[in-house]
Amino acid sequence: MKKINKIIFILILGIVFAGCETEVTTTSSEESEDVVVDYSEYQKAIETPENFSESGNLYYGIMKGKAIYARMGVDQDGLPFYKYDLSNHQIDEGWVIPDFQMSMYYMAADDEYIYQFILCNSEEDTGNYKGTTLYRMNTQTNEVDKIDHSLDTISGYNICVCNNKIISLAKQTTDMWTKVFIETYNPDSKEWRQIREYDPQNGEPNIKEDIIDICSNGEEIFAYCKSSETNKAQVEVIDTDGELRRIIEVSSETDAYITSNFIRDMKIYGDYIYMLNGNMYSVIMKIKNSELVEIRRDRYMLADPIYSGKKPVFFRADLESDKNYIIEINNDEVKEYYIPIANDTGEYRYRFNYGVTDDKQCCVICHKSEEKNRVYLINREDFGKVYISIE
Repeated sequence: MKKINKIIFILILGIVFAGCETEVTTTSSEESEDVVVDYSEYQKAIETPENFSESGNLYYGIMKGKAIYARMGVDQDGLPFYKYDLSNHQIDEGWVIPDFQMSMYYMAADDEYIYQFILCNSEEDTGNYKGTTLYRMNTQTNEVDKIDHSLDTISGYNICVCNNKIISLAKQTTDMWTKVFIETYNPDSKEWRQIREYDPQNGEPNIKEDIIDICSNGEEIFAYCKSSETNKAQVEVIDTDGELRRIIEVSSETDAYITSNFIRDMKIYGDYIYMLNGNMYSVIMKIKNSELVEIRRDRYMLADPIYSGKKPVFFRADLESDKNYIIEINNDEVKEYYIPIANDTGEYRYRFNYGVTDDKQCCVICHKSEEKNRVYLINREDFGKVYISIE
Protein backbone atom coordinates (compact mmCIF):
# COMPACT_ATOMS: atom_id res chain seq x y z
CA MET A 1 0.00 0.00 0.00
CA LYS A 2 1.23 3.40 -0.87
CA LYS A 3 1.66 5.85 2.00
CA ILE A 4 2.28 9.55 1.99
CA ASN A 5 5.97 9.84 1.18
CA LYS A 6 6.24 13.55 1.73
CA ILE A 7 9.34 14.46 3.72
CA ILE A 8 8.86 17.61 5.70
CA PHE A 9 11.86 19.92 5.63
CA ILE A 10 13.20 22.16 8.35
CA LEU A 11 12.45 25.74 7.42
CA ILE A 12 16.09 26.73 7.14
CA LEU A 13 15.77 27.45 3.45
CA GLY A 14 19.46 27.10 2.62
CA ILE A 15 18.63 25.83 -0.82
CA VAL A 16 21.65 25.42 -3.14
CA PHE A 17 20.01 27.13 -5.01
CA ALA A 18 11.62 23.96 -20.09
CA GLY A 19 7.99 24.78 -20.78
CA CYS A 20 4.89 23.89 -22.90
CA GLU A 21 3.03 25.99 -25.44
CA THR A 22 -0.27 27.63 -24.43
CA GLU A 23 -2.19 30.69 -25.44
CA VAL A 24 -0.75 32.45 -22.41
CA THR A 25 2.04 34.77 -23.49
CA THR A 26 5.53 34.06 -22.14
CA THR A 27 8.21 36.66 -22.62
CA SER A 28 11.76 37.22 -21.44
CA SER A 29 13.71 40.39 -20.78
CA GLU A 30 16.92 38.66 -21.86
CA GLU A 31 17.19 37.85 -25.53
CA SER A 32 20.53 36.00 -25.49
CA GLU A 33 22.90 34.36 -23.07
CA ASP A 34 25.64 36.85 -23.99
CA VAL A 35 23.61 39.98 -23.32
CA VAL A 36 25.69 42.99 -22.26
CA VAL A 37 23.96 45.10 -19.65
CA ASP A 38 24.15 48.88 -19.81
CA TYR A 39 23.72 49.67 -16.12
CA SER A 40 23.19 53.36 -16.84
CA GLU A 41 19.68 52.49 -17.98
CA TYR A 42 18.92 50.37 -14.93
CA GLN A 43 17.68 51.09 -11.39
CA LYS A 44 19.92 49.80 -8.59
CA ALA A 45 18.20 47.53 -6.10
CA ILE A 46 18.26 48.67 -2.47
CA GLU A 47 20.43 46.55 -0.18
CA THR A 48 18.64 45.93 3.10
CA PRO A 49 20.16 46.35 6.61
CA GLU A 50 22.71 43.80 7.77
CA ASN A 51 20.44 42.47 10.54
CA PHE A 52 17.85 41.64 7.91
CA SER A 53 20.31 39.67 5.78
CA GLU A 54 21.96 37.46 8.42
CA SER A 55 22.58 33.93 7.16
CA GLY A 56 20.49 32.37 9.94
CA ASN A 57 17.38 34.37 9.11
CA LEU A 58 14.15 32.62 8.13
CA TYR A 59 11.98 34.75 5.83
CA TYR A 60 8.23 34.22 6.03
CA GLY A 61 6.69 36.86 3.78
CA ILE A 62 5.56 40.47 3.43
CA MET A 63 2.44 41.47 5.33
CA LYS A 64 1.01 44.98 5.44
CA GLY A 65 4.25 46.51 4.15
CA LYS A 66 6.55 44.66 6.54
CA ALA A 67 8.78 41.66 5.86
CA ILE A 68 8.35 39.07 8.62
CA TYR A 69 11.41 37.05 9.54
CA ALA A 70 12.95 35.07 12.39
CA ARG A 71 16.59 34.90 13.51
CA MET A 72 18.17 31.56 14.29
CA GLY A 73 20.86 31.22 16.94
CA VAL A 74 20.57 34.62 18.63
CA ASP A 75 18.35 33.59 21.56
CA GLN A 76 19.05 30.41 23.52
CA ASP A 77 15.56 30.54 25.03
CA GLY A 78 13.58 30.63 21.81
CA LEU A 79 13.13 31.83 18.24
CA PRO A 80 12.68 35.64 17.99
CA PHE A 81 10.69 37.22 15.17
CA TYR A 82 11.19 40.67 13.67
CA LYS A 83 9.40 42.99 11.26
CA TYR A 84 11.32 44.95 8.64
CA ASP A 85 9.41 48.02 7.42
CA LEU A 86 9.96 48.30 3.66
CA SER A 87 9.11 52.01 3.58
CA ASN A 88 11.43 53.40 6.28
CA HIS A 89 13.83 50.41 6.58
CA GLN A 90 13.31 50.20 10.35
CA ILE A 91 13.35 46.85 12.12
CA ASP A 92 10.92 46.26 14.99
CA GLU A 93 10.93 43.40 17.47
CA GLY A 94 8.08 40.96 17.13
CA TRP A 95 7.41 37.89 19.24
CA VAL A 96 9.34 34.85 20.52
CA ILE A 97 8.57 31.14 20.21
CA PRO A 98 9.93 29.71 23.51
CA ASP A 99 12.13 26.59 23.58
CA PHE A 100 12.26 26.49 19.79
CA GLN A 101 13.85 23.43 18.22
CA MET A 102 12.60 23.07 14.64
CA SER A 103 9.92 24.47 12.34
CA MET A 104 8.28 22.84 9.35
CA TYR A 105 8.68 24.14 5.82
CA TYR A 106 4.94 24.60 5.46
CA MET A 107 3.19 27.74 6.65
CA ALA A 108 0.09 29.74 5.82
CA ALA A 109 -1.13 33.30 6.32
CA ASP A 110 -4.56 34.85 6.72
CA ASP A 111 -4.99 38.61 7.17
CA GLU A 112 -2.59 39.43 10.04
CA TYR A 113 -1.96 35.82 11.14
CA ILE A 114 0.78 33.32 10.26
CA TYR A 115 0.20 29.63 10.99
CA GLN A 116 2.99 27.08 11.28
CA PHE A 117 3.73 23.70 12.87
CA ILE A 118 6.73 24.14 15.20
CA LEU A 119 8.65 21.72 17.44
CA CYS A 120 9.73 22.99 20.86
CA ASN A 121 12.01 21.22 23.35
CA SER A 122 9.56 21.45 26.23
CA GLU A 123 6.69 19.73 24.43
CA GLU A 124 5.76 16.08 24.68
CA ASP A 125 3.78 14.11 22.10
CA THR A 126 1.27 16.50 20.56
CA GLY A 127 -0.38 14.21 18.03
CA ASN A 128 1.19 16.12 15.14
CA TYR A 129 3.94 15.18 12.69
CA LYS A 130 7.34 15.06 14.41
CA GLY A 131 5.66 16.11 17.67
CA THR A 132 5.08 19.65 16.44
CA THR A 133 2.47 22.11 17.69
CA LEU A 134 0.41 24.41 15.49
CA TYR A 135 1.15 28.05 16.33
CA ARG A 136 -0.92 31.08 15.36
CA MET A 137 1.19 34.26 15.30
CA ASN A 138 -0.42 37.70 15.11
CA THR A 139 1.94 39.90 13.09
CA GLN A 140 0.25 43.10 14.28
CA THR A 141 -0.12 42.56 18.04
CA ASN A 142 2.75 40.01 18.43
CA GLU A 143 0.41 37.64 20.27
CA VAL A 144 1.12 33.91 19.91
CA ASP A 145 -1.42 31.10 20.41
CA LYS A 146 -0.78 27.37 20.61
CA ILE A 147 -3.47 25.27 18.94
CA ASP A 148 -3.93 21.80 20.40
CA HIS A 149 -4.81 18.97 18.04
CA SER A 150 -7.73 16.90 19.38
CA LEU A 151 -8.29 14.24 16.71
CA ASP A 152 -6.96 10.68 16.64
CA THR A 153 -4.64 11.35 13.71
CA ILE A 154 -1.16 12.69 13.09
CA SER A 155 -1.57 16.16 11.61
CA GLY A 156 0.85 18.70 10.18
CA TYR A 157 1.77 17.33 6.74
CA ASN A 158 0.77 20.57 5.09
CA ILE A 159 -1.21 23.68 5.94
CA CYS A 160 -3.31 26.31 4.17
CA VAL A 161 -6.21 28.66 4.97
CA CYS A 162 -9.70 28.48 3.48
CA ASN A 163 -12.71 30.57 4.50
CA ASN A 164 -11.00 31.54 7.77
CA LYS A 165 -10.37 27.90 8.65
CA ILE A 166 -7.00 26.16 8.93
CA ILE A 167 -6.67 23.19 6.58
CA SER A 168 -4.15 20.44 7.21
CA LEU A 169 -3.30 16.97 5.92
CA ALA A 170 -3.29 14.23 8.54
CA LYS A 171 -2.87 10.47 8.52
CA GLN A 172 -3.77 7.45 10.61
CA THR A 173 -1.48 4.46 10.32
CA THR A 174 -1.45 0.86 11.57
CA ASP A 175 0.67 -2.11 10.56
CA MET A 176 -1.94 -2.94 7.92
CA TRP A 177 -3.09 0.34 6.38
CA THR A 178 -2.76 4.10 6.16
CA LYS A 179 -5.66 6.49 5.84
CA VAL A 180 -5.19 10.14 4.96
CA PHE A 181 -7.56 12.92 5.99
CA ILE A 182 -8.14 16.55 5.20
CA GLU A 183 -8.81 18.28 8.50
CA THR A 184 -10.09 21.75 9.33
CA TYR A 185 -9.64 23.90 12.42
CA ASN A 186 -12.04 26.73 13.23
CA PRO A 187 -10.24 29.44 15.27
CA ASP A 188 -13.56 30.81 16.52
CA SER A 189 -15.05 27.55 17.83
CA LYS A 190 -11.60 25.99 18.43
CA GLU A 191 -12.89 22.80 16.81
CA TRP A 192 -11.03 20.29 14.63
CA ARG A 193 -12.99 18.31 12.02
CA GLN A 194 -12.17 15.59 9.53
CA ILE A 195 -13.89 16.66 6.33
CA ARG A 196 -12.61 14.11 3.81
CA GLU A 197 -10.99 10.69 4.03
CA TYR A 198 -8.66 9.08 1.49
CA ASP A 199 -8.29 5.33 1.86
CA PRO A 200 -6.33 3.71 -1.01
CA GLN A 201 -7.61 0.21 -0.14
CA ASN A 202 -11.08 0.46 1.32
CA GLY A 203 -12.45 3.89 0.41
CA GLU A 204 -15.56 4.71 -1.58
CA PRO A 205 -15.00 4.86 -5.36
CA ASN A 206 -14.59 8.63 -5.51
CA ILE A 207 -12.02 8.75 -2.69
CA LYS A 208 -10.27 5.40 -3.12
CA GLU A 209 -7.02 7.13 -3.92
CA ASP A 210 -3.83 8.65 -2.56
CA ILE A 211 -3.73 12.34 -1.79
CA ILE A 212 -0.43 14.00 -2.66
CA ASP A 213 -0.82 17.61 -1.53
CA ILE A 214 -3.29 20.41 -0.90
CA CYS A 215 -3.54 24.17 -1.34
CA SER A 216 -6.29 26.77 -1.19
CA ASN A 217 -7.32 29.98 -2.94
CA GLY A 218 -9.08 31.13 0.23
CA GLU A 219 -12.50 29.93 -0.94
CA GLU A 220 -11.93 26.32 -2.01
CA ILE A 221 -9.47 23.53 -1.27
CA PHE A 222 -7.49 21.98 -4.13
CA ALA A 223 -6.31 18.40 -3.48
CA TYR A 224 -3.82 16.73 -5.84
CA CYS A 225 -4.74 13.03 -5.92
CA LYS A 226 -3.82 9.83 -7.73
CA SER A 227 -6.19 6.92 -8.21
CA SER A 228 -5.05 3.74 -6.48
CA GLU A 229 -6.56 1.67 -9.28
CA THR A 230 -5.62 3.58 -12.45
CA ASN A 231 -2.73 5.74 -11.17
CA LYS A 232 -4.41 8.66 -12.95
CA ALA A 233 -3.81 12.09 -11.41
CA GLN A 234 -6.41 14.77 -10.85
CA VAL A 235 -7.09 17.79 -8.68
CA GLU A 236 -10.22 17.59 -6.56
CA VAL A 237 -11.81 20.91 -5.68
CA ILE A 238 -13.71 20.67 -2.40
CA ASP A 239 -15.31 23.01 0.13
CA THR A 240 -14.58 23.22 3.86
CA ASP A 241 -17.31 20.63 4.54
CA GLY A 242 -15.49 18.11 2.36
CA GLU A 243 -18.01 18.19 -0.50
CA LEU A 244 -16.57 17.61 -3.96
CA ARG A 245 -17.35 20.55 -6.26
CA ARG A 246 -15.46 19.63 -9.40
CA ILE A 247 -12.47 17.73 -10.78
CA ILE A 248 -9.54 19.14 -12.76
CA GLU A 249 -7.73 16.64 -14.96
CA VAL A 250 -3.92 16.35 -14.96
CA SER A 251 -2.02 14.92 -17.93
CA SER A 252 0.08 11.80 -17.37
CA GLU A 253 3.15 13.65 -18.71
CA THR A 254 2.82 16.50 -16.22
CA ASP A 255 2.12 14.10 -13.37
CA ALA A 256 5.14 11.93 -14.17
CA TYR A 257 7.36 15.01 -14.23
CA ILE A 258 6.26 16.61 -10.98
CA THR A 259 5.64 13.45 -8.90
CA SER A 260 8.99 11.89 -9.84
CA ASN A 261 9.94 12.92 -6.29
CA PHE A 262 7.89 13.89 -3.24
CA ILE A 263 5.97 17.16 -3.54
CA ARG A 264 7.62 19.92 -1.56
CA ASP A 265 5.25 22.77 -2.33
CA MET A 266 1.86 23.40 -3.96
CA LYS A 267 0.21 26.79 -4.32
CA ILE A 268 -2.62 28.36 -6.29
CA TYR A 269 -2.81 31.92 -7.62
CA GLY A 270 -6.11 32.65 -9.32
CA ASP A 271 -6.25 30.20 -12.23
CA TYR A 272 -2.61 29.14 -11.86
CA ILE A 273 -1.22 26.24 -9.84
CA TYR A 274 2.47 25.95 -8.95
CA MET A 275 4.17 22.78 -7.73
CA LEU A 276 7.73 21.99 -6.64
CA ASN A 277 9.17 18.56 -5.90
CA GLY A 278 12.07 17.33 -3.80
CA ASN A 279 14.50 17.41 -6.72
CA MET A 280 13.69 21.12 -7.14
CA TYR A 281 11.78 20.52 -10.38
CA SER A 282 8.83 22.88 -10.65
CA VAL A 283 5.88 23.50 -12.92
CA ILE A 284 3.36 26.31 -13.45
CA MET A 285 -0.02 25.20 -14.79
CA LYS A 286 -3.20 27.03 -15.74
CA ILE A 287 -6.72 25.77 -15.06
CA LYS A 288 -8.53 25.74 -18.40
CA ASN A 289 -11.78 23.93 -19.20
CA SER A 290 -11.41 21.51 -16.26
CA GLU A 291 -7.83 20.67 -17.21
CA LEU A 292 -4.41 21.75 -15.98
CA VAL A 293 -2.42 23.10 -18.92
CA GLU A 294 1.34 23.43 -18.50
CA ILE A 295 2.74 26.93 -18.82
CA ARG A 296 6.34 26.47 -17.75
CA ARG A 297 8.79 23.92 -16.35
CA ASP A 298 11.93 24.91 -14.54
CA ARG A 299 14.41 23.86 -11.92
CA TYR A 300 15.20 25.97 -8.84
CA MET A 301 12.16 28.19 -9.43
CA LEU A 302 10.94 28.98 -5.93
CA ALA A 303 7.80 30.71 -4.68
CA ASP A 304 7.16 33.05 -1.77
CA PRO A 305 6.24 30.93 1.30
CA ILE A 306 2.92 32.69 2.06
CA TYR A 307 1.95 34.95 -0.85
CA SER A 308 -1.55 34.04 -2.09
CA GLY A 309 -2.51 36.88 -4.45
CA LYS A 310 -3.05 36.69 -8.19
CA LYS A 311 0.30 38.22 -9.22
CA PRO A 312 2.88 35.72 -7.96
CA VAL A 313 6.63 36.07 -8.32
CA PHE A 314 9.10 33.17 -8.58
CA PHE A 315 12.84 33.35 -8.00
CA ARG A 316 15.16 31.26 -10.16
CA ALA A 317 18.90 30.66 -10.18
CA ASP A 318 20.40 29.14 -13.33
CA LEU A 319 23.28 27.04 -12.00
CA GLU A 320 24.87 26.56 -15.43
CA SER A 321 25.01 30.22 -16.47
CA ASP A 322 25.26 31.74 -12.95
CA LYS A 323 22.42 34.05 -13.91
CA ASN A 324 19.38 34.94 -11.85
CA TYR A 325 15.81 35.54 -12.91
CA ILE A 326 12.46 36.68 -11.59
CA ILE A 327 9.36 35.15 -13.15
CA GLU A 328 6.10 37.06 -12.77
CA ILE A 329 2.50 36.18 -13.63
CA ASN A 330 0.37 39.25 -14.26
CA ASN A 331 -2.78 39.59 -16.37
CA ASP A 332 -2.39 36.16 -17.98
CA GLU A 333 1.15 36.94 -19.04
CA VAL A 334 4.16 35.00 -17.75
CA LYS A 335 7.26 37.17 -17.90
CA GLU A 336 10.84 36.26 -17.12
CA TYR A 337 13.19 39.06 -16.08
CA TYR A 338 16.96 38.70 -16.01
CA ILE A 339 18.35 40.42 -12.89
CA PRO A 340 22.05 41.26 -13.43
CA ILE A 341 24.44 41.23 -10.47
CA ALA A 342 27.33 43.70 -10.87
CA ASN A 343 30.71 43.74 -9.07
CA ASP A 344 30.42 40.09 -8.10
CA THR A 345 33.97 38.75 -8.05
CA GLY A 346 35.72 35.60 -6.87
CA GLU A 347 35.48 31.91 -7.65
CA TYR A 348 31.77 31.70 -6.85
CA ARG A 349 28.83 33.93 -7.76
CA TYR A 350 25.82 35.14 -5.81
CA ARG A 351 22.69 33.22 -6.64
CA PHE A 352 19.05 33.78 -5.83
CA ASN A 353 18.12 31.56 -2.93
CA TYR A 354 14.47 32.50 -2.71
CA GLY A 355 12.44 35.60 -1.93
CA VAL A 356 9.31 37.12 -0.45
CA THR A 357 6.86 39.47 -2.12
CA ASP A 358 3.62 41.39 -2.04
CA ASP A 359 1.91 43.09 -4.98
CA LYS A 360 4.33 46.05 -4.96
CA GLN A 361 7.78 44.95 -3.78
CA CYS A 362 9.90 41.89 -3.22
CA CYS A 363 12.94 41.00 -1.15
CA VAL A 364 15.43 38.74 -2.91
CA ILE A 365 17.73 36.60 -0.74
CA CYS A 366 21.12 36.09 -2.43
CA HIS A 367 23.54 33.38 -1.33
CA LYS A 368 27.21 32.86 -2.10
CA SER A 369 29.48 30.12 -0.80
CA GLU A 370 31.76 31.31 2.02
CA GLU A 371 30.21 34.80 1.92
CA LYS A 372 27.48 36.49 3.92
CA ASN A 373 23.97 36.49 2.55
CA ARG A 374 22.68 39.68 0.98
CA VAL A 375 19.05 40.73 0.65
CA TYR A 376 17.85 43.31 -1.86
CA LEU A 377 14.60 45.23 -2.08
CA ILE A 378 13.17 45.54 -5.60
CA ASN A 379 10.06 47.40 -6.70
CA ARG A 380 8.00 45.17 -8.96
CA GLU A 381 7.41 48.02 -11.40
CA ASP A 382 11.20 48.04 -11.97
CA PHE A 383 11.35 44.41 -13.17
CA GLY A 384 13.33 44.33 -16.39
CA LYS A 385 15.24 47.53 -15.59
CA VAL A 386 16.83 46.79 -12.23
CA TYR A 387 20.19 45.35 -11.23
CA ILE A 388 21.96 44.30 -8.03
CA SER A 389 25.36 45.72 -7.12
CA ILE A 390 27.69 43.97 -4.67
CA GLU A 391 29.26 46.75 -2.61
